[in-house]
Amino acid sequence: RCRGLGDLYKRHVQGVWTLKAAMPTGRDRLAVVGDGARIWAIGGESRSGTDYVVSNVVESYDPGADTWSTGAALPTAARDLSGCAMNGKIYVPNGQGGTYSAPTFLATLWIYTISSNAWSTGANYPGTPVPVLQAVACDAANNLVYVAGGVSGTSTSTAISNKAYVYNATSNAWTALP
Repeated sequence: RCRGLGDLYKRHVQGVWTLKAAMPTGRDRLAVVGDGARIWAIGGESRSGTDYVVSNVVESYDPGADTWSTGAALPTAARDLSGCAMNGKIYVPNGQGGTYSAPTFLATLWIYTISSNAWSTGANYPGTPVPVLQAVACDAANNLVYVAGGVSGTSTSTAISNKAYVYNATSNAWTALP
């Protein structure tokens, strides 16, 4: 999870930090995912006057060239995102839409295919209430996405979640973990 305003730094082995190209669209509460070649900044929110604006912006950073590019927009503006990458795709489960004062918990699993710069969806998250996930990890060898924890609830009531699920990208199915 990234909570910055757009500055990107690289830490050298010697402990020196170097300022890199700034992310074009400053925002927080976004998913930050590395795919082995690029770093992806997905969704999030930015401040506008006295309110927060939910974003569907997708940008990727090329560390070798120190440049940013714009990707296909997330189909739904969302914040409080986490994600992971495997086998040429980025998986971003759940999140939160709506306004800051009246949030909507989203059960959508967004799947971004890097080579075609296109979004699709997988099976919706099965748990209720839908959480804003705090831990998402990919197992590329088995084509699995693990999710755990977070905050769940409705726009008027929230609770810390102890739920954990695994998504099988091959069968497009979720399974609760013990």
